[in-house]
Amino acid sequence: MKHKRGVSLYLAVAIMSVLLTIVLGISVILARQFKIVAGMEDSVIALYAAETGTERALMDILNNADPQPANYNDTLTNEASYNVTVVCCGDGPLCVYTVGGLDCPDGLSMDASCEALYYCVISRGYYGPPSNRTKTQRAIQISL
Repeated sequence: MKHKRGVSLYLAVAIMSVLLTIVLGISVILARQFKIVAGMEDSVIALYAAETGTERALMDILNNADPQPANYNDTLTNEASYNVTVVCCGDGPLCVYTVGGLDCPDGLSMDASCEALYYCVISRGYYGPPSNRTKTQRAIQISL
């Protein structure tokens, strides 16, 4: 009878240790998931900023406004920003994205007057909290 008295105390400590380990493991998993969800929100906002830049360029092209200069930059009210580049290709509907930016396909020339039948538009949207040095970036590229 003497040896059985301390067993319940050891059993209680062991059960509490297991429960504490489970709770800490779940809290680490949840903290990572919250971080991922916050990144998704930034990604969606950056995508919408890129879409806004694309719409601005398309509106200028469709209204026959001179899209020169071929770059648009703006910051939106939610602190997201976009950067749009428009390239005018005279003879072809395809765009080629190179390391330096957009270009017309091989054999096609860029239309300096930008009164082309085909346009290549790439829009990059950026979003991130000001304290974050690396902002989330999403891009849209269209040929028309």
